Amino acid sequence: YRIRGTGVVNDSNAESYLSPFSCSFCRGCFEHFLDGTYDFLNGFIASDGCLQPQRVYDNWKNYLKREDDFCYQFNAPRVYDDAALGMYRQEIADLKHAVERWANYITNEKLIEAIKVYNETRRLLRELYSLRKGDAPLVTGEECLRITLASMSMRKDMFNEMLAAFIEEAKQREPITDYRARLMLIGSSCDSPDYLKIFEDKGGLFVTDINCY
Repeated sequence: YRIRGTGVVNDSNAESYLSPFSCSFCRGCFEHFLDGTYDFLNGFIASDGCLQPQRVYDNWKNYLKREDDFCYQFNAPRVYDDAALGMYRQEIADLKHAVERWANYITNEKLIEAIKVYNETRRLLRELYSLRKGDAPLVTGEECLRITLASMSMRKDMFNEMLAAFIEEAKQREPITDYRARLMLIGSSCDSPDYLKIFEDKGGLFVTDINCY
C-alpha cells in the first residue's frame, strides 16, 4: 500500500510536527497517520527520494502507535555504476532480512511470483495509457489517475483482473472527440483526480502524464 495524503483538506495537526514550509503532500501523509486513517497498517517503509519523506519517517517512527509496528528507512543510490549497483543490492537484501526478522521468511519462489504479478500490473497500465494516445482517446486523464491510485492501494492480483476487464470495456467505448486541447500533466505527487477533472470539464483532455505514480 502506497502512503499518500489523498483527501486531506486540513493538515494543521501535521504542522505541529512538520514545518508549515514543508511539502504539503508529506504533511497530508502524516495527517492521515495522526487522524487514524493508516491505523490498519502494521508497517511503514520510507525511501530517501527527498528530505521531506524522511521527516515523515522520523516522526512516524518516533510516534508509533504500537510498539511492535515495523518502521524502516530504505536508501537508494543517486548514480548508476558498479558501486551504486552493489549498494542497491545490499539495501534490498537488508530490507528483506529486516522484514523476515519482523514477520516471516521470504522465499525466492514467493519473490519471483510477486515480481511476475507486479510486472503484469505494469504491462496493463501501459496498455491503459496507450488508450489515451490517439487522436480520439478512449479514457480520460481523471480515469487514468483514479485507476493508477487504485493500483497503489490494492492487492495486485485483484487489481490486474479488474484492470484487464476495464480495458476490454473501454475498447468498446465511443471515442472522445469533443475536447479542445490535449494536455500533459508533469509533476511529482498528484493524488487528486478531481484536480484533473476541473480541466477536463472545461474542454481539456489529459492524454499522458509524468508523475511519481
